[in-house]
Amino acid sequence: MNDTPLVPYDYQSEGGALLIDAPTYVKRKADDELYEGLKAGQFCYVLNARQMGKSSLKVRTLQRLRGEGIACAAVDLQGIGTSATEEQWYFGVVSRITRSLGLHRQFDLNTWWIEQTRLSYVQRFVEFLESLLLPSISQPIVIFIDEVDLTLSLSFRDDFFGALRESYNRRADEPEYRRLTFALFGVATPSDLIQNKQITPFNIGRPIDLTGFQWSEAQPLMLGLVAKTSHPEALLQAILDWTGGQPFLTQKLCKLAQIADSEPVAGQEIQWVEQLVQSKVIDNWETQDIPPHLKTIRDRLLLSGEQRTGRLLGLYQQILQQGEIAADDSPEQVELRLTGLVVRRDGKLRVYNRIYEQVFNRDWLERSLAELRPYGGAIAAWLVSGCQDESRLLRGQALQDARTWAEGKSLGDDDRRFLDASQELEKRDVQARLATEQEANQILTAATRKANRRNLFSLVGAVAALMVAGITIPTSIKAGADRDAALREVTEAKQDKDRLETDKTQLVADKDRLAADKTKLVADKVKLDTNLQATLTQAATAETEARGAERKFQQARTKEQSARQQYQQAQQQVQQAKIQLEQVNQGKTQAEQAELAAQNQVKIAQAQLTTTQGNLDRAKADLNQAQDSQATILQVNSLEKDGLAALNRARFEQLRGLVDAMQVGERARNLFQTKGQTGFAASPIYALQTTLDRVENRAIQPWQNQTLLAHRSSVIATQFSPDGKRIVTASYDKTARVWDAQSGQEVAKLAGHESIVIAAQFSPDGKRIVTASYDKTARVWDAQSGQEIAKLAGHESSVREVQ
Repeated sequence: MNDTPLVPYDYQSEGGALLIDAPTYVKRKADDELYEGLKAGQFCYVLNARQMGKSSLKVRTLQRLRGEGIACAAVDLQGIGTSATEEQWYFGVVSRITRSLGLHRQFDLNTWWIEQTRLSYVQRFVEFLESLLLPSISQPIVIFIDEVDLTLSLSFRDDFFGALRESYNRRADEPEYRRLTFALFGVATPSDLIQNKQITPFNIGRPIDLTGFQWSEAQPLMLGLVAKTSHPEALLQAILDWTGGQPFLTQKLCKLAQIADSEPVAGQEIQWVEQLVQSKVIDNWETQDIPPHLKTIRDRLLLSGEQRTGRLLGLYQQILQQGEIAADDSPEQVELRLTGLVVRRDGKLRVYNRIYEQVFNRDWLERSLAELRPYGGAIAAWLVSGCQDESRLLRGQALQDARTWAEGKSLGDDDRRFLDASQELEKRDVQARLATEQEANQILTAATRKANRRNLFSLVGAVAALMVAGITIPTSIKAGADRDAALREVTEAKQDKDRLETDKTQLVADKDRLAADKTKLVADKVKLDTNLQATLTQAATAETEARGAERKFQQARTKEQSARQQYQQAQQQVQQAKIQLEQVNQGKTQAEQAELAAQNQVKIAQAQLTTTQGNLDRAKADLNQAQDSQATILQVNSLEKDGLAALNRARFEQLRGLVDAMQVGERARNLFQTKGQTGFAASPIYALQTTLDRVENRAIQPWQNQTLLAHRSSVIATQFSPDGKRIVTASYDKTARVWDAQSGQEVAKLAGHESIVIAAQFSPDGKRIVTASYDKTARVWDAQSGQEIAKLAGHESSVREVQ
């Protein structure tokens, strides 16, 4: 493993705002935009997803503005809560502004509040700004309000943001209000802040876009990785490839890399980070998500009401299926972005990073939709059949319920195809039913017509035969036969008519029975779909429980193995104790034998005691002298360590490092005056004191009056030449540079290293410079021309110090 970093470097992995002096803070474009906007008196708001660094940005900007003489107050609405009454809430805001600005010593806020009974609570807030706040402070005032999304559940939020709008509008004709501005932070959109659509929306102020870490911005995070690898650039890039620059995840992954048991092999940083992410973040993510980050995104998606959840999951399904979709800033797209799951880049909406893509993958999405859809079981079975099993499609009331549920949601392709196929099947069923009824009606009509015709013909023939028979009084056998035939035809026609009536009745009965059967089939289908949905839900639950049981089994197995190892260790300890006991018994016998020999030795020792006493006196004297020397050495060692620490600190905080170095130098001067300088002339402390003397006598005034500009990245180390006329600087841009200490002009550029130059040192005669770099080399240069004289290669790790 490489040496530890030059300075302690603790990544932020616990959430919340970073400390004001935290070295892991990453400055982004938003830092300057917010600072410049508020300094110019603009209303600003930073509305973004959680854990994007809003609170840390607020703290840094507040401190920068206070350094410029601007009065700043901070109000965290989380401290007031959402269960307070309207009066308690407004008083809490006013009280926090008063204390943050130190005004509670100038007036009694409690008394003033009670005296304003004639005013509503929001009017008291406005009156406080006008009558107490502005008259009490003469400089510009910025009020930072954090967690504004907590107001979304308040019934009076329209009044509060209306009051902020009023204070903004009063700038037009009341100059005093131009000194007052607000900065809002939270997880919301400007349109969310005012609920009543009849009121003018909250469209004032300047939005500040807080994006993830870019490669150029994330360079400070590299410092904590130099102890892990000789290629911190490659390791940081591999981390950003997984996090997409998401601030919380980037800090967390840097921390995991820093404390990992293994080290990445040179050239294998990508594979090493992938294994780290898989084992420490993605696998069993719900268990390892501490503090909550992924669960926060999941809950914001799934616990926000069925209608809203359906819209967000449908939109996310489109992004997963297509890879990206056009960003249009629609309300549902903005809501999905506020979850933190997706991000807008280059006019497209896509998943924020690879970690989110693997955690919230298609399987997770299908399970979530299945728990939400009223037709989850049916569509799952239909998709399994390759979209061929029409028995899984919806009909009747089930289809109508599904259509009602889908209304207003951004459905994925699978849902749209399923519902369209169900609608088409329903249409075909209706058409088939109408065709069957039409065909039955046609058959019945034709049969009725035929029967009517036969009845008519038979009756006409019979009447004619009877008429002939009555008039002529037939006497022949043929006439009788004709009469009998006519009577038979009448009878047959009547029978045909009866049979057709029976057939018609049967057809109607069959039609009713078919309709009843169809109704029963639809009911059975709905019941089957419901049962299938319940079965799939139970299966998903069982799978979750199985995974939980598997985790518990693995945990129990691990505990059992640990207990077995402890038992084996205990057994080994028992065996060792037995062996030690045997050794003690053997030693007892040997001790008794040795006692006799010792008695003889005592006599000899007494004879030598007199001689030894003289030696003892001389040894005590030598010991006293050695102890005094040892104390001096310890003081020197302490001074050396403090001096090196001061030099190291000066690389990053020049002014503080200079103060520390001068204090160390003063202690060294006192020590050398007391103990003498013999033996310490070449120590780092003496060299440091000499340098400080030069800085104090010759170099500090030019250094304070000149800014050395040319490096393309941060400067890590500086040193004056022995004569104090030149300065050498070492930088992240892989170069060292030599400057004229009086004019600040660049004298020479020492270029050739392949990585960060971490240290640079003049030779005692000032003619040469030696540099150290992370590229595993040291190099010697001509201090005047900047030409490389020698390359000291052969180290297996980075070179960090030169003397």
